[in-house]
Amino acid sequence: MKYLIYLSLLCFISCASTPYVTVKVSRFNPKKYVMNEEKRYFAWINKMGINPIEFESITSKFNKQLRSHGFYEVENPDDATYFFSFNAFMDSGKTEIYSKPIIGQTGVSSTQTYGKITGNSYSATTYANPSYGVVGTTVNSETIYTRTLEFSIERKGLQEKEAIYFARAISKGSINDLGRLIPYLLNSIFENMNENVGNYDYEIAD
Repeated sequence: MKYLIYLSLLCFISCASTPYVTVKVSRFNPKKYVMNEEKRYFAWINKMGINPIEFESITSKFNKQLRSHGFYEVENPDDATYFFSFNAFMDSGKTEIYSKPIIGQTGVSSTQTYGKITGNSYSATTYANPSYGVVGTTVNSETIYTRTLEFSIERKGLQEKEAIYFARAISKGSINDLGRLIPYLLNSIFENMNENVGNYDYEIAD
């Protein structure tokens, strides 16, 4: 039993040290459109609420992620087949208070006695196997941020652009670096694009 609890604690510590992000996505793709033309795109990214340095980093990550999905950017809108619009933002955070159990030794689960006879004498040693469990609780607080990415696609038409896709990815967590999470928010949008909703978990790279 003590080994099982030790392994559980070890897993808890190692899992807690690995940051991850959960993303919920809602999509609207009315015609279940399949993008099979040449994937040239021109993108508009909303700069609102993003400082210039962070905006440059986010733009770079947007373009890198899109290239991994077979798209390539053009500088002239007239050369684009698709028009992408991005709007990324994060709130100021909300403080949440929660309790966390404290695991410790609660007593002795069993004892084992080993004896030895030497000549006319006898000696014995007793070993106690400790038991573990919840010995208390500690109160913690954490600031939770809501990170949102809105993404729409328009396709070039003969007369005007045609809206073919819209998605909103929302993630909540303690990381307040929007630029660090952009690749995961964007990737979640491109996973199973014809599904109306999706939930995705990503392990965050250093």
